[in-house]
Amino acid sequence: MQKILFISLVYTCMYQALAVCPQGFVEHEGSCYHVIRIQATWAEGRMYCHAYGSKLVSIETQKENTFLVNYLKSIDNQVHSARFWIGGNDIAQTGTYIWEGTQLPLNAGYTNYYQGSPDNGGDNLEEHCMEMSDRYNYEWNDNECKSKFYPICEMSGEDAEIIG
Repeated sequence: MQKILFISLVYTCMYQALAVCPQGFVEHEGSCYHVIRIQATWAEGRMYCHAYGSKLVSIETQKENTFLVNYLKSIDNQVHSARFWIGGNDIAQTGTYIWEGTQLPLNAGYTNYYQGSPDNGGDNLEEHCMEMSDRYNYEWNDNECKSKFYPICEMSGEDAEIIG
């Protein structure tokens, strides 16, 4: 039994290490990421990601968040505004944020909210979609879904292998 488990773990680690991402995506720990270079509403960004066989990013760990922050900082001179959509939203139920990709609640795992966020924009706004931006030190902030930012897409390395 231990031998089978060991072989399975070795295969899993090798597979993740060998994950090949589609052109334009970057790999990190078995997932592939891509920033769409078109400013779009959150819903449009979701559709762009789906067209690439991916979903808006679900950030599940501090390590993944750190990778994304460093990646976004490395491309911020290539985009008009360093504001990016991530998959968190409370469209279905105000105040209950879920990840678009996994449908899991944001508060069930790692979070990196900007101080006071999510706040639904106070009294006058309807902010139901999550962004990361240099404006908020790349911490998560809720914003109006109709705002136009750059979508960050994610797919698993396994899905990338099927597409590639």
